[in-house]
Amino acid sequence: NSVATLVRDMAKPTHFVAVSRWAYGIIFTVYFGIGVCGYFGYGRSLRDHPIMDSIVPPNEPVSGAWAYVTLIAIVMSSVPHYVVLLLPIASSLEYVLHIDVDDNSRKAGIKRFLARLACIIFTTIIAVSVPNISSLLDILGSFTMVFMVAMMPCIYYMRMQQTVLGSFKAYVKAHKLETCFIFAVLTWCVPMIAVGSYGAIKNFG
Repeated sequence: NSVATLVRDMAKPTHFVAVSRWAYGIIFTVYFGIGVCGYFGYGRSLRDHPIMDSIVPPNEPVSGAWAYVTLIAIVMSSVPHYVVLLLPIASSLEYVLHIDVDDNSRKAGIKRFLARLACIIFTTIIAVSVPNISSLLDILGSFTMVFMVAMMPCIYYMRMQQTVLGSFKAYVKAHKLETCFIFAVLTWCVPMIAVGSYGAIKNFG
């Protein structure tokens, strides 16, 4: 979903493969370095005492330059994540409003700006007004993440194969082992959703 909209908004979509390889390499290097430094600096004690609680103690005001730097870095790192997550929603809204992706006119640009601004305002209102937003996201994410990451790709893949081969029965006959594997993944997703939802509901609040 995010990949499709990223390609859609790229100036040169044909460069996506090369750009994505560089991006994954840079991200892996950065986070691997952070993980190694954190482990050698704090060891397994981070499991009981998160570093953020040491920098910014809960229910206490922020104090010290490092605390402010850390909070600013966290906010800045969240911005690109937010943009990537918002792109599919904004693209869907533009499709509903009949804003052509290839239309570079001033009128289309204003419409596109207003549509994306509306998405930002809507998500801001939810973040500010909904209590226990993190707990609510845990409940929603317990099944939506499994559904989007594991179930939907399998379902869409089988649907594509059905379209290519003419029928679902023909696909099953031609790819029996693959079908068994896909159904095993789909079956395993059910207890994952149940366990995740139970944990999120239990810890809600």
